[in-house]
Amino acid sequence: MSSPSIQFSAVGDISLGDHPLCAGIGTQSKINNKTPDYPFNKIRNELHKAEILFGNLECTLSEAGKNPLDYHSVQMRGSPSNLSGLINAGFNIMNMANNHSMQHGETPFIETVKMLEKNNIKPCGVNFKNFRKGIPVTLTVNEITVSFIGYSLRPRQYFESHPLYSEGYIDEITKDIQNIRDKTDVLIISLHWGDEFIERPSPEEIMLARNIIDAGADLILGHHPHVVRGIEKYNNGYIVYSLGNFVCDMLWDDSLRESFIFSCSLSKDGIKNIQITPVFINKNFQPEVLTGKAADLLIKKINKLSHELQNNELKDFDIQSKIYKQDADSVLKLIRRKSQLFFLSRIWSYPKFILFQQIKNYLRNRLMEIQEK
Repeated sequence: MSSPSIQFSAVGDISLGDHPLCAGIGTQSKINNKTPDYPFNKIRNELHKAEILFGNLECTLSEAGKNPLDYHSVQMRGSPSNLSGLINAGFNIMNMANNHSMQHGETPFIETVKMLEKNNIKPCGVNFKNFRKGIPVTLTVNEITVSFIGYSLRPRQYFESHPLYSEGYIDEITKDIQNIRDKTDVLIISLHWGDEFIERPSPEEIMLARNIIDAGADLILGHHPHVVRGIEKYNNGYIVYSLGNFVCDMLWDDSLRESFIFSCSLSKDGIKNIQITPVFINKNFQPEVLTGKAADLLIKKINKLSHELQNNELKDFDIQSKIYKQDADSVLKLIRRKSQLFFLSRIWSYPKFILFQQIKNYLRNRLMEIQEK
């Protein structure tokens, strides 16, 4: 007789607010003219296969303090009504430890957390009292306990006070894992980490992830780079280095539109039956399951990235690290140029008050770059 199991799925960044370069024409602006369910209309049936569904909520769902005429105030800000879209899509666990969750201050963050809790979506990575510690969030399905701990390893960008989410400090992560390991059947760690746009992790990230698995984690779910990365089977666990974007309006490069659903069976015996469902974000910011040749190509890409991880023994660590930093910087510059061309190609689509602020912000940033050289 087979032991009970849980069908688990995870997706990457869910950005229900407009990206800074899409303020006025992005995801939230699209939802305003549709319904809260709109972002998930093409993918909902696939998501409903999971008994536990995880995502990274890369925005707030609060209008507290919002100034609709301020470009900075409207970006990366979803609406409270978007919550119904997440509920209907089937999400029951959401990471909140990321670099955009507190972009608009403490009140929107707290309101978003409480809205999720009230509607039976567990917020992961939240700690109102001590940002150095991770607090486990546990779900029980089919008599199996699954615990999540979320951390943001990214710098604080929009505030100077202590965050209300957990930041990752390796010694504290290890202690957090040790405190919960014997009290749960499956332990999943959510990490908001890494450089943007580069399709492989740094040697430092590989080492950290392997240490977290050695400490007792069964699965690591990575997000933030906005591109897909490989999956590594390491000792007794799995490391999903980046799930990529999932709901997002960053259309200026196809790598930012590639995504996948990571699925597996969870049981008291561990993680089995790993599956990857290739996804692509359409022009309306909706994730869709890929089929045919397009699906084969994305799966082949993820498998290649995974193979490279599996064979990386981290020899010549310093040399690997130096090469990685050079590559990451090159990719960042390339994607930034593409984003600027995207902006210029749609310049007359923006509301006038936002366009003026966009141009002013662009010129200020370019001046700062020149001064830094």
